[in-house]
Amino acid sequence: MSLTSIHTIESILSQINKDVQELDIPSIYQLSTTTTTANTIPKTSPYITRFKLLQIKNSLTNLNDQFHANFTSSNNKHYHNVKQTLDKLYINEIDEKLYIVDKLITQYDDANSPTTLNGDDQQQQNQQGEQNLQRGNSGVITNDEELSSLRQRLLSSSKLHQINQDNTSESDSTKLNEYHESIQDDIVNELSHALEQGYYCYTYINEKYVGNKQDTAHDVFVIGKNDRTKKFKVIGYFNSRYSSIEMDYELMMETFASGLTIALSSNNAIDDYVKLYKPLFNDKTVYHLKLGTLILRTQEYLDSTNTGMLKRSGDINHGMYEMPNSYYGLSMYTQWIEELAFQGSKLGEVDYRKFHAVYEHKLMMSRRVGVLERKYGTLFNHEKKMLREIIHFLEVLRMLALKYNNSRKKENFENILQKISVLHDLDKEFMMQFLATLKKI
Repeated sequence: MSLTSIHTIESILSQINKDVQELDIPSIYQLSTTTTTANTIPKTSPYITRFKLLQIKNSLTNLNDQFHANFTSSNNKHYHNVKQTLDKLYINEIDEKLYIVDKLITQYDDANSPTTLNGDDQQQQNQQGEQNLQRGNSGVITNDEELSSLRQRLLSSSKLHQINQDNTSESDSTKLNEYHESIQDDIVNELSHALEQGYYCYTYINEKYVGNKQDTAHDVFVIGKNDRTKKFKVIGYFNSRYSSIEMDYELMMETFASGLTIALSSNNAIDDYVKLYKPLFNDKTVYHLKLGTLILRTQEYLDSTNTGMLKRSGDINHGMYEMPNSYYGLSMYTQWIEELAFQGSKLGEVDYRKFHAVYEHKLMMSRRVGVLERKYGTLFNHEKKMLREIIHFLEVLRMLALKYNNSRKKENFENILQKISVLHDLDKEFMMQFLATLKKI
């Protein structure tokens, strides 16, 4: 779908300009004339603001291409006014704000970076980290509970800290490569030790080592190992599919170190490069089914309630759920179709991950209905049948998305949009029936 009306572009630019202003980014003058104090350091992560700006810049890139492909000064009297507005946002304002946010990120990182420890304090912290690991504390590891024996050794040791602080030197990459060679044995030993204690590792690797065409740091989950075959079991997106693979110890050493290099060069938060989690599995725990909560959540899904704002908190990790223009519940289908229609104007590749995410959501719903069926008998038989039909429909839709990405045929793309519209109706019908049955209990 091409943007045939220049007024459509004007409307989009107006909304984008509004979104940019709502980010509340200081001007260069304010940034340069304000002394950095505890009150001026950003309280929430400027990384979220930077992510939003990059999303806006990507939208403006697509809009700029559409504008110049469809309009010229000779065929539309509004051309110059729209071009001036577009250039102001696309060429000047966004880059300026990205520059300011990068400065805010530096302030934020400096304020939140751990202080360098002296020898005695470093030894005490390492000992405490080893004790925490041996105790096998349950639950998700918070910042206060992190296994410092791993993260301090790999990411916050005095050697890496010094390399990172002195990154103006021309020999940085050489220093980093030497450092990575020294930690390659450590990552295998430390990951093995953490897995043996029941922890999973969330980290990043360079995807080029596992089939990607480009050097890209992407997150993965290390969930197991086999000392006989000398392989780790890793979950992540490989070749555009979410799956698990087995990765040789040697390959893990190389791709971990290379991914760390990319993270450092792209100003990513190093403290987040390695996180350790311990699942809560307790056979003695009794989980009580709260029908009232289940009914409330189902109604929120049907009403497309903005639960991101409803459950707003000061946690910066929750910020991604509080972004403006997000969609919730059934309204997701409308946003999905609009986004695909915009991509389809160029017949570009569709994001297969979204198709799979909806598919996984329905698989999870099927398991939840199975739990209710075991508790309440045949009461949910009809919902179970409806879900089977939806899951089968999504299997066809997923294959159609893959087919389109390979062929880029317009008829396949239009078929995808039609099927998503049908899927919306099927999902709405199922959720309404599911809610009605819950209220009968």
